[in-house]
Amino acid sequence: MESETTEHENPNDEQIHKKGRHHVDLNVFLKFNKIRKLTCNIEDIQKAIKKSKLIELSEDKSSVCRKEPVKEKTNVDECTIYVERIKTDATHEWITSVFSEFGNVVYVSIPKYKHNNAVKGFAFVEFNNENEAQNALNYFESIGCKMPSNVEPEELCSIATFEGNEKYPTSNTKNLSKKRKISEIEDVKDNEEKKHKLETGEVSESDDTENKKKKKLKKEHKKKNYIKELGLQVLSKKEWKKMRNRYLDLQKKKMHEFKRHLLKARFSQANYDDKFKKPNENPEQRKTEKMLSKLEFVEGVINELKLSCSDIKYVDIPNPGSEDVYVRFNTSNGAKSFCNQEVAGKKVILEGDEENSYWDRILQNREDKFKKQNKKQRGRDKLLKK
Repeated sequence: MESETTEHENPNDEQIHKKGRHHVDLNVFLKFNKIRKLTCNIEDIQKAIKKSKLIELSEDKSSVCRKEPVKEKTNVDECTIYVERIKTDATHEWITSVFSEFGNVVYVSIPKYKHNNAVKGFAFVEFNNENEAQNALNYFESIGCKMPSNVEPEELCSIATFEGNEKYPTSNTKNLSKKRKISEIEDVKDNEEKKHKLETGEVSESDDTENKKKKKLKKEHKKKNYIKELGLQVLSKKEWKKMRNRYLDLQKKKMHEFKRHLLKARFSQANYDDKFKKPNENPEQRKTEKMLSKLEFVEGVINELKLSCSDIKYVDIPNPGSEDVYVRFNTSNGAKSFCNQEVAGKKVILEGDEENSYWDRILQNREDKFKKQNKKQRGRDKLLKK
């Protein structure tokens, strides 16, 4: 697990840059669930790190760093396999124990749903080298548990769960079978035969060698049965990537066809309008009529108010039909001069709390206005909105 942590340490990258010289504060380790289950004492962590061959403590023993820089793999995809149909309660330890039979498992990734943290049903297992990953693939292929390369991308669990079609895992409770497994019956049978031979003294060196071979074959048979019963399906990560890219290309093609369909429909509508328009109708006239139709003309409703003051900056009418109108000037002298003029209505210069609350309202309105500005939509979102 130690090599796994040092190679896949993304959560700590920010802490490393903050501390400098690739150090991580020991208090950060107390945030890890696995470490908190073991201890909440910094001194215990310090003692454990002293025995490590990969990391070391700083001089003040408050932080930790690597002894040697991480060697980045260039063949990660070749060393990784895609695993499907894993249990909903699968853990990193369980998957590691299953695939450790084929080599050294250095990293396990189990994607989960964000809304309930449930396992999506697939995982990625990274081995130490390509040969170990290939051994696992060959073994699963020999027992018929390797996915065919011509499977449809939509059938992959990773793509189906990525779609977000509410395909969440459910826990099915089934009655366990009370029948004994074939492997268990064989074990009892062999034990009885062995017991009989020991009692009669028929065991020899050749029998002992033969028994070892039988045990080895039986162990291999039990292993195959166990993995088959798990129902796991595997695929190399390179093949999985090809399927994923094929699916993405298909999605792009469909969106392109959808876009062409929308353009065709819009073009057909434009041709239909041109076909049934009036013979003597001018395009500019149609555009003007369209604009005028939005605002209905009403005669005799507009008044012109002429003021001798040119210092007005802004006129604020809070609501249509409001009796209170706010006039903002460039300077305070302009506001005082306007109050001294003989204009119908009561004129008051805002002061104190009333003035502050008005300015607060102006600033809040400006902020709300900028927040409401819609972001420009592009690609799939823009097409689906249409």
